[in-house]
Amino acid sequence: MYNDPPLVDSHAHVFTRRQPMIPNAWARLDYDHSIDTYLKTLDDHGVPFGIVTATSLYGDFNDYLLEAVRAHKRLRGTVIVEPNISSMELKDMQDQGIVGVRLSWKSKKVLPDINSYEYRRLLLRIADLGMHVHLLLDGPRIPSVLPALEASGARLVMDHFGTPEGKLGMDDPGFQAILRSIDTGRTWVKVSGAFHYGDLAGPKAWTKKLLEVGGPERLIWGSDCPFVGSEGKITYADVIAHYNELVADPAIRRKIARTSLDFYLF
Repeated sequence: MYNDPPLVDSHAHVFTRRQPMIPNAWARLDYDHSIDTYLKTLDDHGVPFGIVTATSLYGDFNDYLLEAVRAHKRLRGTVIVEPNISSMELKDMQDQGIVGVRLSWKSKKVLPDINSYEYRRLLLRIADLGMHVHLLLDGPRIPSVLPALEASGARLVMDHFGTPEGKLGMDDPGFQAILRSIDTGRTWVKVSGAFHYGDLAGPKAWTKKLLEVGGPERLIWGSDCPFVGSEGKITYADVIAHYNELVADPAIRRKIARTSLDFYLF
């Protein structure tokens, strides 16, 4: 279908309607996006590898996600965990195919204390295992947690361009903090979720700036499949087409693909 499809989809969700949702979930899903469905989507679009990403809707219920990465070596995953998880539990997840821990905090009105003993311990354990922190947080609040994340020594992945506030654009304080964080050599940014912004003007500008500052060695691409909240309005083919608009040069896309393969240990 594509001359050069992405090699790694770094952001997708798998779930079934049987899974328990947290009481204050921001959406209530009444359908399945199964492991088999996602693998077929990858195959239909020529994408060899995928990262199944924990969603806050299910809290720390990672069972189905773990089933996916155990059964399919073409998949890796990120999980949501409580900060008191032990090193042994994290290592066991890593051995099954988990490569990172997601802090899905965008929907939280009050953020956890990233400087607390519990979170400092968690971040150190993540860093010591060579895993990464996968942060979803609205851009204006990123500067409140980024120094602690950087100080932990863990690698960082910022979701969806760092989720800049649309009206702030390039001046979003979180986006500016991410640009500075790239200089640490331990921060990567996902080119993903462009469809959330209505048009590609903002994502195009952010992608251009991220490439100027960090180059393709600091970017990875993700689909955000199955597009929770936008079901029926966007397709997998659409998000690949968006990516090709955001990164028009095939040579740069190939370098981003290489970055993704190396980062996720394929």
